[in-house]
Amino acid sequence: EDVTDAWGLVLVAGEGWEKVVEASGLQAPVHPTAGVGVPAAYLWVPRGEVAAAVDAVRAAGARPAGEDELEAVRVRAGVARWGRDMDFASFPQEANIDERAVHYNKGCYVGQEAMAKIHLRGKVNRHLRRIAPGAPVAPGAEVSQDGARVGVVTSVAGDAALAMLRYTIGPGDRVEVAGVPAEVLG
Repeated sequence: EDVTDAWGLVLVAGEGWEKVVEASGLQAPVHPTAGVGVPAAYLWVPRGEVAAAVDAVRAAGARPAGEDELEAVRVRAGVARWGRDMDFASFPQEANIDERAVHYNKGCYVGQEAMAKIHLRGKVNRHLRRIAPGAPVAPGAEVSQDGARVGVVTSVAGDAALAMLRYTIGPGDRVEVAGVPAEVLG
């Protein structure tokens, strides 16, 4: 059932989000999320009560944050975002989400053989990595090492970026992003 018109989401993010929600007095259903880069949860609130819910969490000690600030937190934490850092062609292990997205002991499911093979062999051909470019870069910029293409930038937030890189490129490696020196952080 499409509940878009009936419900809204209020995101409470950061250490201690649980205490803020408790202090707000809201009785909203809570959905914890690992997709922000810090401990966080979405509160499901009837659409007409969203503004009051935001006021309640602010009064409980939360401060508002914009999309750019949340994006910077996500990128610096190395958290993949659907449609930017991963898509239908990505394996969970490439985007570093397999610990929360794949159940290796579950019974049969579509894709189980591929997941098991990757898990047991311990290798995919590329990984999402955090990089620190020495100058501003843009999503889609080519990443190279010693003149060879090794990946592409997927997300950027200020001086931090994420890139999908060949499996041979790891933390501490030096690369270039569109000619700009960068260091692979992890």
